[in-house]
Amino acid sequence: PIAVAGDADAGRDLFASCSACHATDDKKVVGPGLGGVYARAGGRTSLDADAYIAQSILEPGAFVVDGFSPLMPSFDYLSESDVSNLIAYLKTLD
Repeated sequence: PIAVAGDADAGRDLFASCSACHATDDKKVVGPGLGGVYARAGGRTSLDADAYIAQSILEPGAFVVDGFSPLMPSFDYLSESDVSNLIAYLKTLD
């Protein structure tokens, strides 16, 4: 399992490569807007929010949001620390 703690500033830097497809508010781009994603994530499956987001990053085809195509590539090359940092950053998005 991915560690819960992370560095939100480092996650924000990593997120720069995600911003072509994901907005930090609720606007749809190629993928869904990620504003408030952490609050929503815990209720989408039986996984807690951290595990859901980690799996969505590493295995994006596992959970595809209704209305979107499964276009997101896998980021399975990211380290556990990178994923934790991304999760910490996503927690800051309202």
